[in-house]
Parts: sequence; structure tokens; C-alpha cells
Amino acid sequence: MSVSSDDGDDFYGSDAESVESGHDEPAPAQPSGASSTARGHGKASSAPRVFPAPFGDDALAYVGNNYTVLGRQVSYDVFGAQDLEDQLDALVAEFQETTATHRHAAVAVLQVCHFDVEHAKSRWFESSSSQQRLLDEACVQNVPDIPKRPAEWEGEELVDCEGCYDSVPPDEMHAAPCGHWACMECWRGHMTQQAESKMTLLLPPCIACHHRVPDGLVRAALASQPALLARWKRWHLEGLADDDKTARTCPASDCHFVCKYPKGIARDIICPSGHIFCFGCGEDGHNPASCSDAAKWRALLADDSMDLKWIQSNCRPCPKCGLTVEKNGGCQFMRCGAHAHAGVIAKGYGCGFTFCWVCMKSSEGSHSSCKPWKPAGSVGFADTELEQFVQTSAHFDLNIVGQAKTMKLLEGVRHTMLTLSTRTTLPVRKLSYLETAVHEVAEARRTIAWAYIWQHYHAEEAGSKAELFTMNKDMLHAQLNTLQGLIEGIGSDVPVSRRIAELAEETGCEVSSDSMRELISDGDRIRDLTLSVHNFREALVCEVQKCSAMLETESSGAAAAAAASSRG
Repeated sequence: MSVSSDDGDDFYGSDAESVESGHDEPAPAQPSGASSTARGHGKASSAPRVFPAPFGDDALAYVGNNYTVLGRQVSYDVFGAQDLEDQLDALVAEFQETTATHRHAAVAVLQVCHFDVEHAKSRWFESSSSQQRLLDEACVQNVPDIPKRPAEWEGEELVDCEGCYDSVPPDEMHAAPCGHWACMECWRGHMTQQAESKMTLLLPPCIACHHRVPDGLVRAALASQPALLARWKRWHLEGLADDDKTARTCPASDCHFVCKYPKGIARDIICPSGHIFCFGCGEDGHNPASCSDAAKWRALLADDSMDLKWIQSNCRPCPKCGLTVEKNGGCQFMRCGAHAHAGVIAKGYGCGFTFCWVCMKSSEGSHSSCKPWKPAGSVGFADTELEQFVQTSAHFDLNIVGQAKTMKLLEGVRHTMLTLSTRTTLPVRKLSYLETAVHEVAEARRTIAWAYIWQHYHAEEAGSKAELFTMNKDMLHAQLNTLQGLIEGIGSDVPVSRRIAELAEETGCEVSSDSMRELISDGDRIRDLTLSVHNFREALVCEVQKCSAMLETESSGAAAAAAASSRG
């Protein structure tokens, strides 16, 4: 089911339907090609919401399995556990109807055929022996899911379990379709072991052979262990997704949603749980950086050699006593053990030897042209390389931390929305632009963080091609800082609470027109800034994509020319 978009409606909702705004500030700057009047939004479904919308009711609508984000329908679907179970049931029913197979056999055969029903049916009817070959490949027998109880058990109060050799009532014995019986305790232990070792197939093997058992037996065995049952269900879903190259399970440990993206390439996915991940690599979302750049950056952060680079650039052993000395500013002459500012040697630390930081020799004599010191076995780390890493890391950390801090404001903003709605005549939905702004700020922080990673690896290569990238990044920073300041004030609940108290004192439950104008003025500004931040964020991503495409084209052309030259 698709979501329609209506460009005639206010993008973030409006709380100024009957009250004049009084807001006379110019609209925030927009990137080239952006329009501050393009405020269409998807119509919200009249059906009950099945999960909280990450961007607020007026910015994200959910109908079926499709989303409209910021006025445009996105190109991926998200399915919950029940959705996938229903899809599997439909595929199994279709295959069973054509082939007259039992359910567990149909499930196993379909998994072998990557849940392509037509391909499975084609293989099934390929030849007279193809059915048995396919069943053998799937490790199943086309027999009823629950076999009949052995005739010799009739009238018996206790029977022997072949798994643990205990005597148990016949009603406590359960069997796999292959005919192997065991007590529930044995099945529970077997399924627990399978679940703990991560089952790679939808149907685990029997306790006594390699044949697969029905999912009903798995659920019954793990019913008393909800944590393991939940783990098995997650792997069950991952098994469905793994066999479909256009699907991926959300990597969040507590999430059971699966995204289906027909293009099957890298892009950031917003899961209904609020987690953002890359469809291409399955890691946390890193747009606009590529999967390879994100992987290199993560490896760099985890690489202890970067700490070594910093140490080698900032710390050296005293040439007299060997004590490690850190240079954190000042001239080139150092005194072993002396405090950087007081110049006092702590008792027991340092020998007091004064030396030149450049050549690591005594400070006596002239040092205007001394030869730079190089430690034995030095690998020659360049200062510029370390400086670039430190600068990029600082920008990256600042924005990633900013993203996390922004999301912590969400509860305060929601409280403000509810309080304001309760004490005034404004409905909560008219204030949803506040929640939308929080999510836009967080998303912009994440985008800027990873834009710095792209810049770290490609800005020098891109040269003048990255001028628009830099301009959009700087403009996004400016608009974002302003919007974040407003949101932090609302999230902290200080200015709004004070204003609400004034309104309550003046009018009780009603709101004076002057006070309403003040609220609407802030609302208009927040809405405009949110749209501006969104447009600059998209423009920044677009510039990265354009620059990356040009660099890739140039690289391919150079490689082709080099290959042609070598052949000539």
C-alpha cells in the first residue's frame, strides 16, 4: 500500500490558523534549488499506529509497510515479525497446494530454493526423481509433521525415553516427523543447545538424526525459556532475510524488523524502532560517507597505532635519564620533570636536565640550525597525517556526541508539548513540529559527522570540486546551531514552563492573543529553521554524491588510459 503526498498542506502542521503570527524575521537561508514553500507531507493513516513515528505525526506517515518522510515517499519497506510470518505462510501454502507436501517439508524445500516458489515448483516437477533429491537436499521427509504414537504404548502408564532413558508418561513424549521420539526435557535441552549455537536454518535438526523438525516443536520446547525463544525467532527472521538479497534484518539487538529495499544497495534505513543503519554494510548509518570509507574510519579509531602516533609526536624520552617527557606548548627547550607552567620539578620525578626538543641534545650552545631528532626504529609518521586525524576525529566526535545529546532532549520536548497542550487550547498534533525539529537536528549532526569522514579521505583529491560541499557544510552548521539552541531551550523546559505559568496566571486555561503570538512566533521560526536544516543537509549529501561520482569517473578514465598505454 502506498502513501500519497499532498503538497497543499502545511509541512509541519500549523498552530497559527486563526491568530496572526507577528513573526517578521526573514526566512532562513536555503541551499541552491531549495524552496521554503515546499511543505507537502504524507497523510497520516486513520488506522492505529503500530509504532511511534521517528519524525512525528506531521513529518512521517505510516500506512501498511510504506513511509513518507519529509514530503517524499521513500523506496523501502519495513516488515515486523508477524508480517514476515504471514509472508512465509503464504509462500508455504502456495507450494503445498501445488506439491501436496507437508508444512515442515515445504518450509525446508523453500529455504533450499531461497523462497522462490516458482523455482521450487520447477525443481519439484523436473523429473521422477527430482522430488526425492530436493527432499534429501533439504534434509526432510514428506511425512506428517506429527507422527502417530507407537501402538505398543497403548495402555502403558510409563514409556522409556531413548534420549535420557527415563520413564515418563506417554503424553510427555514428542516426536519429529522422522519418527524419533523423546521426552520434552530432552527436546528442550536439544533446542536450547541449538538456540545458543545460533541455528543457521529455519528448522533445526532432529535430536537423533539430520532431518529437520517443525517450528511448532521448537516453540513448544523453548516455551519456558522466553529469552532463547526470542533469540530463535530473531534468527528465524534473519534466515528469511538472508535468503533475500533485497532484505536485511535491523542490526539492533532488541529489534525484530526487517527492511526490504529492492535496489539492494547502500543507503541509510530508518527502522520503526528508531535505529538507523546502512542497508549495504549493516553497520550504523553513515550517509554521506561510503561503506568503505566508514569501515576505514572505524578501523582507524580502533587502531592503537593512532595513539602511538600521538605519543611519538608529543612525547620523547629525556636524553639523560630516559623519563618520558610530554611537550604541550612553549619553546623548543625542555627541562626534564619540570611542570609545564610552574617550572617546578616534582620530588622523585625527573633529573632537571635541560635539552632542545628539536635535536634532543643539551640546551647549551646554539640551536638555530640543529638537525631534527629521529628515534631509532622510527616509522616516520608525518605530523600532517596525525594533525588531519586529530582534527577530523574532533569534528566527528563533537557531532556524534551532539546527536546523542539531542535525542536525550526528546523526552523533555514531548513533556513540553503535552504540558502546553494541557494548559492551552492547542492540540498536541499542532505542536508536533517540535519533535520533528529534534529528529532533524539529530539527523543533521549524524550527517555532518560522516561528511567530515568523506572530507578526510577525499577533499584533497576533489580540490575545487568540493567548494559547494564546503559551502553547504558551513551553512548547515550555522542553521543547525541556531535551531539546536532553540530546541535545547524547549527540551530543558525552562522558558516554556515560565511562559506557561504566566499564561495560567493570566487566563487559567485560555491563552491571550499576545502570548499566543509569542508562542507562534517561535513556532514559525522553528519550523522554518527545521526545513532549512533539512534542505542544507540534503544539499550536502547531494554534493558528496556528485563529487564522489566525478572522482570515480576520473579514476576509471585514468585506469583505462593507463591500461591502453601499457598495451600500446
